[in-house]
Amino acid sequence: MDAYVFVYGILRGMNAYVFVYGILSGMNVYVFVYCILCGMNVYVFVYGILCGMDAYLFVYGILCGMKVYVFVYGILSGMNAYVFVYGNLCGMNAYVFVYCILCGMKAYVFVYGIVCGMNAYVFVYGILCGMNAYVFVLWYFVGMNVYVFVYGFLCGMDAYVFVYGILWV
Repeated sequence: MDAYVFVYGILRGMNAYVFVYGILSGMNVYVFVYCILCGMNVYVFVYGILCGMDAYLFVYGILCGMKVYVFVYGILSGMNAYVFVYGNLCGMNAYVFVYCILCGMKAYVFVYGIVCGMNAYVFVYGILCGMNAYVFVLWYFVGMNVYVFVYGFLCGMDAYVFVYGILWV
């Protein structure tokens, strides 16, 4: 009599019992909805993880404003594209930047850093990843002339430095 017990527990305000009983009875969707209605956010998140309800959990975390949880959960679940878009929409630039680095998404990191104005981070990242041409062009557009000149010299980009020096003067 699972459904009856579940409803009875709800009507009598027996939240903890209902939660445990629903889990033991395999009533995942009911428990999930019940936790949402009762405002039991942490329980919902943990329960959703244990039951593998990724899509529901991701949406739920977004609706409840649980930014950090959603971001970390998305990473652990391998939902790269969703995490990237979500981080952008929530203004979590630093998180997105680090996430892209950890996932090896070099092009995204470079472009994203530029768009967000994170020039210093982009420069260091580009140098460490050996993206010489990208760094050179970016510095040129940002107007960091001395850096471009020195960097090009150190990287052995003589032709670039020579042409750049002519244009700069």
